[in-house]
Amino acid sequence: MQTVNSLSMVLLCAVLLLASCSSSGKQDSSSTRDWTMTVSADKSFLLDASISQEINYLQVVNDDTVAFFNQPDYSIRYFRISDGHEVGKTQLYREGPHALRGVQGFCYVSPDSVWVYEYWESHLVCVNARGEIAETRKVKDGLSSPLYGVFPFPMTDTPILRWGNRLILQGMDGLTGEGQLPGCTQIYDLADGTTTCANGYPSVYGDPDKNAKNWGAFSFRQVPYTMGPEEELVLSYPADDSVRIFRLSTGQTRSSPARYSKKTAACQPMTSPSVQADTEQYLDQYLYAGIVYDKYRHFYYRLVLLPLEDYDLNDAKTQQKQLAVMILDESFRVVGEFELPKDTYKYRNLFVSREGLHVNALSEDDDFLRFVTLVPEKRGFTK
Repeated sequence: MQTVNSLSMVLLCAVLLLASCSSSGKQDSSSTRDWTMTVSADKSFLLDASISQEINYLQVVNDDTVAFFNQPDYSIRYFRISDGHEVGKTQLYREGPHALRGVQGFCYVSPDSVWVYEYWESHLVCVNARGEIAETRKVKDGLSSPLYGVFPFPMTDTPILRWGNRLILQGMDGLTGEGQLPGCTQIYDLADGTTTCANGYPSVYGDPDKNAKNWGAFSFRQVPYTMGPEEELVLSYPADDSVRIFRLSTGQTRSSPARYSKKTAACQPMTSPSVQADTEQYLDQYLYAGIVYDKYRHFYYRLVLLPLEDYDLNDAKTQQKQLAVMILDESFRVVGEFELPKDTYKYRNLFVSREGLHVNALSEDDDFLRFVTLVPEKRGFTK
């Protein structure tokens, strides 16, 4: 079945998607984009011997706390943002009556209420502060088919968010036995157990029945998003120059142009359904990545990976793409751009604090989880 084949390619694509390399600190020279970024001191979190810096999911809990899932000891760890020290832990179970299988993201509600998503079981599980299961929900799509219209795949830039009495999950379009049900957003109502699928792919993706065939298993179909101040989801489709704004209360959508200034051609689908074609497609083209809202400065930050001109498919070291960030105001107008300095970034892991935008970067010291800090600054402004 095509869905199974697509999902089996996720791990093959994930290596490409978790790292990028920028080659300069070059800034956009466009006179209409008045903002840029400055690189501030790194934000680092002190890890003990049981914690790996290889993480795929983190969530900001409050203004001075961030949490992430640590696979080696199967726990959710909490760290103070201001000084980088650990302040708490929710230990999850691998065995016994409270065991969880295939943890792939969580949504922190309170110390005694954390919703965990079990990917292989398609379960939302609420655990208490001791990691004990308090409630389990089987996520259903409310459609006639037993399969999803959306396959949730929570990562840091496709998080599980809470909206009132609902949980929002983000993933990829899925297949049923009757054809494609395009979409990337799933809204689960905790009150009545119903699920709404939303946000089908824009016209640049072409025929929705061919999304999986033409756009690969992961890189161009997994859609990063954030929540804005007006309870709107803002989605960054990897192949689309525009961002989509989805109003939760009404289900209405609109789009706003958010094109990177140096982009010269639209993204194109794969020419053949093969791993090599998938890799080449990713390396040859622009790819819009994570988007996150900065409530302290009232900006959105949209990441973009730039195409490579020279690479070797047999040498992973040549396949790290240059990373840039776009600055959008609250009306979704692009007001600035910045190309990040040379480094190796796990760009899917990003968050905002009072100090700025933090993007995960490789640390040569395994005792630290490291984030490069970027602060928006108006051009010509001198402190």
